[in-house]
Amino acid sequence: MIERTGKKAKFLETIVNKFDLKGTVHNKDLGEIASHLDQNSYDFGLMKYVRMEKKVLRPALQLLKPNGKYLYYSRMITDDKYGINHFRVAEHCFYLDDTEQVRTVNVISKLV
Repeated sequence: MIERTGKKAKFLETIVNKFDLKGTVHNKDLGEIASHLDQNSYDFGLMKYVRMEKKVLRPALQLLKPNGKYLYYSRMITDDKYGINHFRVAEHCFYLDDTEQVRTVNVISKLV
């Protein structure tokens, strides 16, 4: 797992250790660590409320296994300016009970 916020990374490490899970928590920014990780080796990824940028999304998607999924929770992806044309994107939009604002989960997967 990659989590750049120290407090959240520590929490994730605690969960991994407490439940004896297989996994490593990297307390670094994705841009710092992506080139040091094996491509095509992760089952899933998640980004929420982060401004989508090519420099973040491309390395994240390259880490996915062929059948891996990447969840992006924030807003709809409306064009290919993010360089995801080699991936399948399914958008799931919904409204929260207490607001008129739409939320979107984008499920991104490799084309196999």
